[in-house]
Amino acid sequence: MAKVSTPQELFIALLSNVLRREEKLGDILTRIASVAQDPDIQQAIDSRGWVRDQQVAALKKCFSLLGAEPTQPRTALQEGFVEDFKSQVSEIEGPVAKRLFALAKINNLMRLHANEYAVMAAMADYVDNHGVAVILETCEATNNVLADRARAAIRSTVRERILERQGQKK
Repeated sequence: MAKVSTPQELFIALLSNVLRREEKLGDILTRIASVAQDPDIQQAIDSRGWVRDQQVAALKKCFSLLGAEPTQPRTALQEGFVEDFKSQVSEIEGPVAKRLFALAKINNLMRLHANEYAVMAAMADYVDNHGVAVILETCEATNNVLADRARAAIRSTVRERILERQGQKK
């Protein structure tokens, strides 16, 4: 991050990071989904691609409302997530375990993005740009919904296993 002197400059720098991560999120989610080899997860990731396009457009609108251009982003967080994912998934062999792992990582990533948007919305209010805050809160809500869907898929997988075990006991 370049030298930052004001809350407005910090806001623009952090918003630039969020924009860059949003632009790259599709690639990461596609990698995660390919590990799970699950058509339901793949369908959700494909839909997330459309959502990503909407959120990138929303973030660009934020910059327009702020009368600012994105700065050079920092991407170490996302790169670390991908490297961590690759090293961990290589140790997982079973298809159900891979599915659960992929869903857990999707959930973690969506929660991280939702929390970034929540912080950015608060910062938009701090710099007195409430229109930008509304846009960012909408992006936050969307990411929370996607995380909730991943969590529901995890619960469904666990529920199936419980029912399978109950059927074996009878």
